[in-house]
Amino acid sequence: MGDALVAKLFAEVTDVDPEVRRKGLERLADWGGYIYNVLVEVLRYEKYSYAWPDCADMLSEDLCDSKISFGVFIDDLIEAPNEVVFDRFAGLLGLPAGTHPPRFAIDGHSGDPELPAPAVSAGLHQRVAVLVALLGSPLERVRQNAVWSLAELGPGVAPVLRAVRDTRMLGRRAAISALAELDWAELGTADQALVQRLIRVKQLTEVPRPVIPQGEWYALPTTDQAAVLAAFDLRDPVPVTMRMGFAPWQLDGPWRPLPEYIGYGITGAYGQVFVTPALDGWTLVFADGGVLSADGNVADGEVAFAAAQHRCAELSRRFGKAHWYLETESGGCWDQSGWCVADKGEVVRYCYYDFDIEGGVQIGPAAESGRQPTIEELRAWVNEHDPGTGVPPVRPEIPPNESTDEKFTAWVLENFAPPPQGETSHEDIDDNADDLDEPLDTHRDEEESGGWEFRSLEVAWRLSVSPEALGPHTRVQGTGVLAVPAGKPHSRRYGALPI
Repeated sequence: MGDALVAKLFAEVTDVDPEVRRKGLERLADWGGYIYNVLVEVLRYEKYSYAWPDCADMLSEDLCDSKISFGVFIDDLIEAPNEVVFDRFAGLLGLPAGTHPPRFAIDGHSGDPELPAPAVSAGLHQRVAVLVALLGSPLERVRQNAVWSLAELGPGVAPVLRAVRDTRMLGRRAAISALAELDWAELGTADQALVQRLIRVKQLTEVPRPVIPQGEWYALPTTDQAAVLAAFDLRDPVPVTMRMGFAPWQLDGPWRPLPEYIGYGITGAYGQVFVTPALDGWTLVFADGGVLSADGNVADGEVAFAAAQHRCAELSRRFGKAHWYLETESGGCWDQSGWCVADKGEVVRYCYYDFDIEGGVQIGPAAESGRQPTIEELRAWVNEHDPGTGVPPVRPEIPPNESTDEKFTAWVLENFAPPPQGETSHEDIDDNADDLDEPLDTHRDEEESGGWEFRSLEVAWRLSVSPEALGPHTRVQGTGVLAVPAGKPHSRRYGALPI
């Protein structure tokens, strides 16, 4: 049924009637997974030129938002049959007509401008050239996708990017981001000095901002950053702004770490650890799962939770108290929230909640009899240990869901034969489709969001300090640093983090 659906949508967005095209594009927007496959074919052929303007706008937005579509489109751009189609495709990414990707100096022949050949396979040279050209796009998200795509090709592209920095090409500024995404050591000497100076200047006047964290962090009631670095066995701390340090652990932040280089092991974890300045007397430590463990392996579920409890207890022996918090939200099976409080070497209370498991709440530790604390006892414990000095976060109101998914579902059922009785329509339409009975753009209900009183973000501002509640009122002592575990001497320092 998937092919029939694509054909139907294609027929609508290429109809000569503007109203039919408009409705077809609306339905295509609801069925986002097909945007690329349908619209790139429209843009490929002159006979559909009457439909190009609206289709181009939607496809351009999809290429900016979807890293997958962007990567596939680069192949289509490289394989464009002529300059006319190349210009049309390149225009979707913000490049003016007549743009020519740079050529590389190969076998004694140089292009204009002269750039060294990348140390990648010859079959990837055109891809590198197109991505370098896209570093000069006026569209920020296109530049960002180009930066990520170049970094994924590995250190072999670094000489090209350093050479771009020495030219007047439009992508000169974005090239420094691509180099930083590869490895901070790949930056030229002048660029490294420039970044360090900018960090120092920004630190002087930086005001804390609210951060919605994605991941896990520890909170320690101390202003002694050196003691915190020693407790976590961290080395080579690099001073950073708070904006820079928090960036890898923000839900909707400006930057998330790329997995390790392809061929270097896909881990998805960011190898550096952010140790904040003292915030209202607390120092926070952010680290991706597995980075702090001796073997570097990322544990799942209860194993990771037990390891966090053990570390929390050990830290509390040194600092008197220690807290651990977890907040992950992906709209799927990894949505979790948890926290643990330890006092003088013992875990005194914890709560772990998996949003996708009914009744998936763990409260502890258990009493000597084995009985687990109840929700009422947990509430009483939090109230008792809340000093009443925390500042609650200010959260914007969530607008009502205006998804048109129900109308799209009706259109699918009207245009295609219903499935046999007893089967669900969405499974018959496309095995990879989302459930048509659920809106594509959903918001959690109150119990599954900030409204649940024992979520980590609700508890953190009451018992310690919450990243979500930072602001001009927050007292700041010292500076934040990014460090790496001492037991991992080859940890890569990387990331085009916002300063």
